Amino acid sequence: MLFLEIQDGKDAMAGKKYCDKYRQSVALTLRLTEYLHVHGDVVHGESAFSSVATCTALLEHSTYFSGLLKTADKEFPRKFCQEMVFSAQAKRGDTFMKKVHGLVKYIYDHVWNEPGSEGAPRKIIISPWNHGMSVDDHARKRWHLNETTGESETITRTVPRTQMIKSYFEAACAIDVHNHLRQDGLGME
Repeated sequence: MLFLEIQDGKDAMAGKKYCDKYRQSVALTLRLTEYLHVHGDVVHGESAFSSVATCTALLEHSTYFSGLLKTADKEFPRKFCQEMVFSAQAKRGDTFMKKVHGLVKYIYDHVWNEPGSEGAPRKIIISPWNHGMSVDDHARKRWHLNETTGESETITRTVPRTQMIKSYFEAACAIDVHNHLRQDGLGME
């Protein structure tokens, strides 16, 4: 499902539901997910909606949230997770999980050493679940040129992952589909 809210301007938006208790981005997420509240449903969100505040607010409304954290890192040890968790010897696919917040229920961060190249930011997912058990590896098809034959060959790279990483990225493809529908089909940014 795709839910949209027409933006009315700064002053009008400040008077919308939930803005009295939460900042506007969190209030927007709560309004868009109201039909899920109290059912224990799961919202998988892209980085524009991901924050500790969003995860906590949805938990207060009996709704679970998991999302890729990129910049909204208030109350979150992102620098520690990105730079200090993994040593130079860390392997691609290594995962670190930490309990980071405990206002309503605990919120966990799942830091995944992917893409694994030096200097590349690790993927951080916030979620109320601590699904840190290992599951099947993530398989990535890659092509390279065989210098002997001059032909393109397919190789499969496998990257270890946990259940939380798997669950989020299996749902994330729907986020991309919705973004394409919104941007290309509806012409809305």
